[in-house]
Amino acid sequence: GTPGDSIVPPFHTRWYAQPSNPRTFDIAEANRRLDVAGYARNADGKRLDAEGKVITLRVTWPDSEAEHATDAQFIKEWWDQLGIGVDAYVTEEGKLLEDLYPPVAGGPANFDIELWGWVGDPDPTSLLNVLRTEEIGNFSDSFWSNARYDELFIQQRAEADETKRFEMIREMQDLAYAEAPYIIMYYDAELHAY
Repeated sequence: GTPGDSIVPPFHTRWYAQPSNPRTFDIAEANRRLDVAGYARNADGKRLDAEGKVITLRVTWPDSEAEHATDAQFIKEWWDQLGIGVDAYVTEEGKLLEDLYPPVAGGPANFDIELWGWVGDPDPTSLLNVLRTEEIGNFSDSFWSNARYDELFIQQRAEADETKRFEMIREMQDLAYAEAPYIIMYYDAELHAY
């Protein structure tokens, strides 16, 4: 695959936009930011939460996507350099779907981080839809809410001028990238023949 950034992948050549303010991969900077934010380390170098407990995040992926076991190895190694523990494990896909969505719309989910891939339609609307506030408790597994994003989603669906619509979609991509309800690690390199 290739490194990812936007929720609209580059194969959507008419709709993809690189972030206006891209982040870089920098372990030293991540450590600096955690220090500044007050996440102290114990004698073993492990980061502590506000109650003084060692931070260990649960990272899982569906059994239908075995490649995420490799992704988890990288994540575990990188986060270990930050003093953050990772409990990485595979979950049966049906069970993971149950875990991702709260029993009541708007309620808390029962996971820290999930690794999962997805694809969209030729038009980016289906990908953009997942992050709408209205989708919390339905398609949204990030529980992110942004009023401007929601407004732009409705506007772009009704916009007939492709240039104007692209500018709306570009702004939506920037909002999602800046607030990071998803971290797009990479775009899969896959070949499908039909």
